[in-house]
Amino acid sequence: MKKRTTKKSTSVGGAYPIEDQSWRARDDLSTLQRAQEIAADRARLSAAKREAGKQQQALAKVHKLGSRRI
Repeated sequence: MKKRTTKKSTSVGGAYPIEDQSWRARDDLSTLQRAQEIAADRARLSAAKREAGKQQQALAKVHKLGSRRI
């Protein structure tokens, strides 16, 4: 019976089968390519930053509510 080969990943999460590592690498490459496209497009980058600010404000409100003693 053949053993399933795994390699240790340096990221949090431990060992992943080689097939998963390959899929993850392709997915990461796609993410990096999209990030470069967004960074090169001023309008898209500005819109993403605005959205990040909105989400940051919403999370700050939730955090503030969570720190209250009920």
